[in-house]
Amino acid sequence: MSPFPKGTQYIFSGKSAIAVILRFLRHERVLNDKSAQVLVSEWLGTWVYMTMHAYCFPTMVMNKKVRALMVYHQWGFPQHMEAIEKFARTHKLYLIEDCAHTIDSTYNGKRVGTFGRVALWSLSKFFSTPVGGALSAKDRKLRQFVAREYRHHDKRCEREVMQGLRKGGTEVARAYAVYDRLTKCPAAAKAVALLEYKKGAVEVRRRNFEMLRKAVWGTKEEKLMTNSTVVPWMVPLFCGAKNALVARALERAGFESGVYHFDVNRNMLNPRFVECVALPCHQALSVRDIERIIQIVRKTQG
Repeated sequence: MSPFPKGTQYIFSGKSAIAVILRFLRHERVLNDKSAQVLVSEWLGTWVYMTMHAYCFPTMVMNKKVRALMVYHQWGFPQHMEAIEKFARTHKLYLIEDCAHTIDSTYNGKRVGTFGRVALWSLSKFFSTPVGGALSAKDRKLRQFVAREYRHHDKRCEREVMQGLRKGGTEVARAYAVYDRLTKCPAAAKAVALLEYKKGAVEVRRRNFEMLRKAVWGTKEEKLMTNSTVVPWMVPLFCGAKNALVARALERAGFESGVYHFDVNRNMLNPRFVECVALPCHQALSVRDIERIIQIVRKTQG
C-alpha cells in the first residue's frame, strides 16, 4: 500500500527531488545552462526558488528561454491541467508537477501527479517525519538517472543535516542549503510515512477537511473544488477584512494558521491571488480540535 503511483522512487526530500530532476534536464540538454528558464508559479517557498537557481533560472514570465514548466498544486488543490498541458505541448515544455502539498487528489477523475512527465512529493508535509520525498517519472531515462544519483548520496552530509533539523532555528536554513546533495530517502522516513498512510492518516485529514468545508466554507471556497477531489495540506478560507483577526485567534488557541495568498483561478498561466486564512486539517487534529477551530472561526467572523 502506497500513497504514490506504482514505480515511485523515494528520495531525501521534495527539494532534493527538484534538484535531481533539474540535474537530469541539464544532463539531457533540455536545460543547456543556468540561464535556461523554467516557468513557475508565484508564492512558492523561498527554498524552492533557491534550489532551482543552482541549475536554471525560475521565471514567472513566458519567453523564448523557457524550456520547462513546473506546475504547483497549491495546498493540494489541482490546477486546471487541461490548459496547462495544452500550453506545455504548444511550447514544447518539459512538464513537472510539484505535488509537495498534494496527496490522493484528483482532477477530472485523474490522479494528480500523473499529468506531467515527472512529479514530486514531500513526505514531511503529510506525515510525522522531518524529511522524505518521492519522485514518479514516466521517462525511463530519468528513473535510471535517479538510481545512479543514489550512489552519490553523502551519508556524512545526511547526518549533519539531521542534526541541524533537530536543533532548529538557523540550523534548519543551513540544512536546506545542502538538500540538493542528498538523494536517498532515509529508511526511517519512508517507514514512518508508509505506516501512517496504512493506519489512515490521509483519511483522517480528509475527514477533517470535510468537517471544515461543511461548517465554514462558502460559494467562493467551493469553486476551488471544481472537477476535483482534494486531500489538502491546508484549507483556505476567505474572510476578507477579518483574515488577520481569524488567524490570530486560531494561533492564540494553539492552532497553526496565518494569512497567505491563494490562486482562486487555480491556473498558473492566468492566476488571481486572493488573501486568505490557512486552516490546519492534519491528522493529529481530533474531531474535537476541528470543532474548536470551527467555533473560533465563527465567533471571530461574527
